[in-house]
Amino acid sequence: MTMNPKTAVAQAMQSDGALMALLSGGVYSVTQIVPGMAAPHPFDEYGRVRPSALVRNETAATTGPGGRFDRAFVVVFFYDHAGYGTIDDAAERAREVLNRRYIGNGSYEVRHVDDISDQYDDALLAYMHRSRYQVARYRG
Repeated sequence: MTMNPKTAVAQAMQSDGALMALLSGGVYSVTQIVPGMAAPHPFDEYGRVRPSALVRNETAATTGPGGRFDRAFVVVFFYDHAGYGTIDDAAERAREVLNRRYIGNGSYEVRHVDDISDQYDDALLAYMHRSRYQVARYRG
């Protein structure tokens, strides 16, 4: 059985030491990060979001000859209460780790699609960037 695209992206990110050094709050593949969530979580003792990433599925469609491939889009949200500096570096490193790479035991090819930068999440009181990746998966 093949892995969910968001799980494969999150695991690829978590396996990169340089990226994880930037994302001291961690990488998550849950529905959302919220104050009060069970540990492990990206919040410090004051409830502020440490540099972290949330990986979510966006949409998927069958494509290619005979519908033998899935084209899934995965969105990575980068958060930090302290500003954009660390998450700027983290988003750039994530592109290096993911773009044009095969992940998920070679069954996925990832391509960076676009970014939305310099956002602010009012619910988390954190600065935010968003990167979208296309994940191609062979269905057989």
